[in-house]
Amino acid sequence: MINYNWRINNPYVFTQHDNEIIITGRALGKPWKDKHYKEVKDRIREHLRRQQNDRCAFCRLHVPSGQFYPHIEHIVPKGSREEFTFVSHNLAYSCQLCNFGKGQRSTLIDPVCVDYPMRGEEFNIVHPYFDDYPDHIDFIEELLIIPKNNSLKGRRTIEFYKLDRTKLALDRAFELNINNNAISIDKLTLRLTREDDPAIIETILALIDAF
Repeated sequence: MINYNWRINNPYVFTQHDNEIIITGRALGKPWKDKHYKEVKDRIREHLRRQQNDRCAFCRLHVPSGQFYPHIEHIVPKGSREEFTFVSHNLAYSCQLCNFGKGQRSTLIDPVCVDYPMRGEEFNIVHPYFDDYPDHIDFIEELLIIPKNNSLKGRRTIEFYKLDRTKLALDRAFELNINNNAISIDKLTLRLTREDDPAIIETILALIDAF
């Protein structure tokens, strides 16, 4: 079983130098993607990488930095709330697919709140800093991500970040090194006999076929 860090316990602390760069960039109207902020973003990314053990905050897969460029996900989209762009608790280390998956969907219960919320109940997804992931999201044989106890937060997180995609389950299987493992296939087959969700059935069949 993979040992996850379920919460980000230590948000990035901006230095005086970081703040100077941010203030200057904002005064010049430079967006997040501008190279002006590269130095700051590199430090944020490295801090979060260590905090999250190289794993995406949402799909929980290892982010292969040697092949893909790890992303910094804005939990509240910066496109809708630009003022939260450099709020530490709004930043998480993620893979490319999870970062792009959510798009501009609102993650706030109150989308017009003035200050950045600091409690999990103020978000409609599982927040990496304020919520315990296993309270809302479960795994079938460590492969398929499903809502736990029909958690609404779990369902929305899965929907927003597309965590139920078959390719994700296959990548997890590869990471767990369980290809051609008869015991795992037996467990998946058993689960298939008592599952009534068509999407989960389809993914299990795809996994069994891939093994």
